[in-house]
Amino acid sequence: MKEYIAETGGRYAYADDILNLQELALSMTSIFSECTDFIISGCIVSGNAIAPGYIWLNGKVRYFEGCPIASFPYYIYERNLSDTVTYANEMNKKGRNNFLCLGGTNVPDTPDTLTGKLPHFIEIQKEHAPRFIDKFIGKYAVLVDTPFSKQTIRKDLVITGKLNIDKTVESQTALTVVNPANSHSFKGIVKVNGDASWGVYYNGLLVNEILLQTDGSIHFMKQGTELACIDTAGIFVPSVSCTSLKTDSLFINQNSIANYDDEKDTGSVNINVA
Repeated sequence: MKEYIAETGGRYAYADDILNLQELALSMTSIFSECTDFIISGCIVSGNAIAPGYIWLNGKVRYFEGCPIASFPYYIYERNLSDTVTYANEMNKKGRNNFLCLGGTNVPDTPDTLTGKLPHFIEIQKEHAPRFIDKFIGKYAVLVDTPFSKQTIRKDLVITGKLNIDKTVESQTALTVVNPANSHSFKGIVKVNGDASWGVYYNGLLVNEILLQTDGSIHFMKQGTELACIDTAGIFVPSVSCTSLKTDSLFINQNSIANYDDEKDTGSVNINVA
């Protein structure tokens, strides 16, 4: 980058000096090159008035003069012109391009005289207009306060501290807790058929699972084998091992079977009696 120097005694100014200053200014705006059109500053809506301000429109910084009485939606669109100047040989040639903008309730549907394309525009609503904080800062950072109802992050987000959430956590794929030390993970998903699954995985392979089906039944699975099932008919378990069992008035403990509700020694237990 060349820098202009003028020492005492005066010097000639050359076209190259002006071009260097222009290149310096253009280099500052290059940071917006990946952004869509937005308002840099100003253009605040107050009632039906729009204040003056600077905008980024079709790759150029432009000044908008404002509008005292606007109807919404209001559009700021590009207006580009070329000026001719007299050169040293007394010939008139193109001397500058003017990247300007105008405003209105409609956008011209004819190509711009300089770009040959339909004009770019910014739409301003009473409640919202695209601004620097969401179109530039919001493109590279997570905003504490955004004018939109939500903010989209297109890549992975890693938080090294504690995360507190005041509202609901929603996921379109799964909710997973991972222990990298032993390669185990706990994952909750909703399958294509609507069944919900909470499972323990090892190196990505399902080991144990609690399956909540849409018919209201709950299934306990181990590597694809059903261990138990709970539905409206009751509890189904292929085999049970326990030290004692009580069902209604029948009590089984070790090698004894007793009528739990009969406190007399002559209490009876009916076997094979309908």
